[in-house]
Amino acid sequence: MPNMFQANNQPQRFSYQSEAMSAFLFATGMTTGVFSMAIFGSCWIFNISTPKEFSSSLRSWMGLSDLSQDSGNDILDEESSNLIEQLTNSYNKD
Repeated sequence: MPNMFQANNQPQRFSYQSEAMSAFLFATGMTTGVFSMAIFGSCWIFNISTPKEFSSSLRSWMGLSDLSQDSGNDILDEESSNLIEQLTNSYNKD
């Protein structure tokens, strides 16, 4: 039994290395998540769906010449072109 001024509990074990590693992994995960949400969100807002469109938009935004002028005219399969045609027709009925 401890006397009046003796510690009556054991201090918890603490590892600075594991604490620093935990903080580093947490910060890395948060930063990666925020930047990926920003990139994918901006691509969604600006209707960019392929890496080719992304590079083309980024180049035009930065004022550089676009390497591929026909990035929006990619060859589509028959089903996709029919869907696009139906959507265009339904929006143009106004």
